Amino acid sequence: MSRSGVRPLPLSRSRRSRLAAPAVLGALTLAALTAPPAVAATPTAAKPRVIATIKVPPGPNAVAVSPLTGDVYVTGRMFEVDNPAPNPGSISAINGRTNKVMATIRDVSAPWWVSASPLTGDLYVTDDAGVSVVNGRTNTIIATIRVPDIASLTAVDPVSGDVYIANYAGGGPGASLLVVSGKTNKVIRTITHPAGANGLAFSPRTGDVYALYGNSVVVLNGRTDKVIATIKVKSNPTALAVSPLTGDVYVVNISGSVTLINGRTNKIITTISDKHDPNAVAVSPRTGDVYVANEGLGATPSGVWLINGRTNKVTATIADPNWPSAVAVSPRTGEVYVTNSILGRPAVWVISG
Repeated sequence: MSRSGVRPLPLSRSRRSRLAAPAVLGALTLAALTAPPAVAATPTAAKPRVIATIKVPPGPNAVAVSPLTGDVYVTGRMFEVDNPAPNPGSISAINGRTNKVMATIRDVSAPWWVSASPLTGDLYVTDDAGVSVVNGRTNTIIATIRVPDIASLTAVDPVSGDVYIANYAGGGPGASLLVVSGKTNKVIRTITHPAGANGLAFSPRTGDVYALYGNSVVVLNGRTDKVIATIKVKSNPTALAVSPLTGDVYVVNISGSVTLINGRTNKIITTISDKHDPNAVAVSPRTGDVYVANEGLGATPSGVWLINGRTNKVTATIADPNWPSAVAVSPRTGEVYVTNSILGRPAVWVISG
């Protein structure tokens, strides 16, 4: 993620350009939000490498790791251009210890984004029906949360367990953030905004909410839902993630850079440039290192690059020719999960953390 983000919706490029995210949260993954705070990041032990390849159904899109079990969840949806029939969908549940698929949930229509609750282990998956709630113990759908328009993203408050859902509404008037109780799965309040969010993340250190709107990051106070800052970033930001160690925010821009924002002052610290097409980001709760998925454009190679969380320098690149679309880091093992969405070779790569 959180698309997300994939961009969180595995659609044609024209549609994905107006509704991109995340990954993890996807953009920001909720797994990363639950790690205990630390003063400084721990240096990366060794050069990252691919240690496993997990086959999944076509169209792997978003990925999240459950902080409670360490299990990994991947949404799958075929691209319209590749599958003109009504889109099937699936959610793959992967055992975080063995890296084997242990269940495939198919009672879901065209899933897009996924986030995991650090309190209950439940999964919140955006799909054609709204948001499907999946029990993380039984891997079954236990509820459906309806939204007024398109549910593009979800993020879970690591303290209250409440769920924030981005209601995209075509990216214009009518867009909102719906706040859903993590206990009842009912909408408890609505935060209006003149545009649709295409990135969403929580800070585990301040409780603030970071949302991408156009070329800005809007910061909401997690207690009052009031806007406390608006930060202009590079053109076409596609996803963001918050470091659980420092509280700093990493925003990936499709123009080929990562904007680093101080989580205390909400001011831009630096811009990390790289001639790639970044579209998803995740921060390791164990080392503070940052993993950026690069989709690649034209002659630009796709892959995953590693940013040292202490120096904010790119220290390694893992080549990945299969269109990496989302990334998440396990808080238990430090392993990195990357979805590869190229048609014909759907898989999840596991990279050593």
